[in-house]
Amino acid sequence: MKDQTLALKWVQQNIASFGGDPKRVTIIRHSAGGGSTHMHMLSKHSEGLFQAVVSLSGLATIPAAIQRDPLSLARTTAEKCNIPNAHNISSMELLQGFQSLDIETIFAAVEQIGNGVIYTPVVENFNSSNAFFTQHPSNILTKGDYRPTRFMTGILPDDGAVMSIPIWEFENMRNLFNSDFDNFLESSLLLPTHFNRSHLNGAMERIIGEYFNGRHELSKKGILNVCNDQMFIHPFYDLARTFVHTVDTNVHPLHLYVFNYTGPYTYASVFSGNMSNLDYGVVHSDELMYLFRMPAIFPDFSKNSTDAKLSQTLVRHFVNFAANRNSSPDHNIPASGCPPHIAVAISLMSYQDLFSLA
Repeated sequence: MKDQTLALKWVQQNIASFGGDPKRVTIIRHSAGGGSTHMHMLSKHSEGLFQAVVSLSGLATIPAAIQRDPLSLARTTAEKCNIPNAHNISSMELLQGFQSLDIETIFAAVEQIGNGVIYTPVVENFNSSNAFFTQHPSNILTKGDYRPTRFMTGILPDDGAVMSIPIWEFENMRNLFNSDFDNFLESSLLLPTHFNRSHLNGAMERIIGEYFNGRHELSKKGILNVCNDQMFIHPFYDLARTFVHTVDTNVHPLHLYVFNYTGPYTYASVFSGNMSNLDYGVVHSDELMYLFRMPAIFPDFSKNSTDAKLSQTLVRHFVNFAANRNSSPDHNIPASGCPPHIAVAISLMSYQDLFSLA
């Protein structure tokens, strides 16, 4: 995060030399990157370095965005790296131990700890002018203790497939998960750290009842919906609700979208290791092939196809937001000829519309 802040400072100092305007900077990223752009908006460390933010399928407030116990993780990593007395030495000795290692040793240790994104930003619990966060992003958002900007964020109906597909489609993963279903599910949910065992048991009972029909085993729909709701849908709705209650949206509008177009290609095949004919709907990253050319992964759309017209319309939405701070396409831009049913697929909505749909 601090490296990204340095890059944003460089942009402020140098972009004018490239024909850019340092007072009209928009930062945009996807997934974990969407979380990082949102984090920059919430961090005083990056304050004033941009004027608009776009977070695609990722927010600073998702459960996995912040490492909840970085010291314990550091000690566990050190133990896997064979650093002596890893759980008892000081933080400075831990640092020195890591600095003495080659990168291959650290990578090998990380593979032993587990899958998923675990080395994430942290809350720095000390008074430092260089701290990126001194409190959790959720607390910052709830208090409105940050300088807001115009903000656009959105989700896809089945974003959670990025996590659920490997669990369900790979037999070894599915069998491993089912071998200790309750514990694997509980650890993956990242339930609140202040929950005692009674709270955890109650939460797990309700979750298993809601998503798995009370059965203590995986189902394709159940694990998809758990991943979807936990990592994408609930943070999206919670962000929208909190933002409009703490920010003057007349000055700093909130732009929301849901992309739900089903095209000829899908990232479900990528997440499954090139399995074909997987029916998971519109999954995480599926909008990216319409925003950016991806011939190394998916074939280009033919020039006059419906998919090409969708791409033109979608790109106009995002370019217009960056250029004019308005997510609706400029009426002076020639119409793309995008069919009405596709326009609905990428419709942007006000927060009132969002909650009426909810």
